Amino acid sequence: MTLNKFKSFLYLVLFTLVLWAATDVISLSIVVHENPIDHCALIDVQDSIVADNAPVTLKSLVRDAGVTDKAGPSPLLSAELGINISNRSPYENGWLWFPATYLSEDDHGEIYAITLPVEEIPGSGLFYLLSRFALPDSHYVYGAYNKNNDSGGKWDGVTYTAPLIHFIKKSAIEDIPESFALHAPYPNPFNPGTHINFDIAEDTKLSLNVFDLNGKKVRDIWSGHCDAGYYSKFLDMSGFASGIYIVQMMTPTYRHVHKILLVK
Repeated sequence: MTLNKFKSFLYLVLFTLVLWAATDVISLSIVVHENPIDHCALIDVQDSIVADNAPVTLKSLVRDAGVTDKAGPSPLLSAELGINISNRSPYENGWLWFPATYLSEDDHGEIYAITLPVEEIPGSGLFYLLSRFALPDSHYVYGAYNKNNDSGGKWDGVTYTAPLIHFIKKSAIEDIPESFALHAPYPNPFNPGTHINFDIAEDTKLSLNVFDLNGKKVRDIWSGHCDAGYYSKFLDMSGFASGIYIVQMMTPTYRHVHKILLVK
């Protein structure tokens, strides 16, 4: 073997060893950081919670054959539930996380819950809910919900997402607003949906619509009779192009508009 061929062979061997070592390190990193939790989910999710200044209980479930198959709470498991006024990824800022405590268990796994004081609910009365679980030195695994088939599972942002919960105080239901009002939609800008809150001071005929900048009506939120009270509607603009739209509320004695910005 010539010297040049020997050098080429040596370089190839060294390169192979380096590549093998790098691959091994990457694999080891994945193994070290793998979270052994095989299932987590939100459970008993409700579209709305009605309470009269009473604490609100929120529940989540976690299962792992190596951890939660023993009676009683898993001593190494960290469990939390979080709320956010915006529908964000759990990896983004803005979530308020509350330590959850062991509640019970069944064939599906362990159930954890938090009892949330009313004053800690976001002032809007609307919030998104997620749970998260972790074992020591592990990444978080997030539990979410699919309202389409009433099932829970790991958050993926597509099938399993953060459900929207409408928290309503009984006092708000019993009270009648002093005046008509269309509140600023939030979030704004948004994608793909935003919340429309409005107050109705007396029984009336109501038109609540969305228009494009050409004055064309593109969505009906409410059209017809409306009893006095406080209302909240979720406006889903999936399938519409990015841009500015106008939300208009009209009664025989009141008219108000807000601009909203859909950003995709």
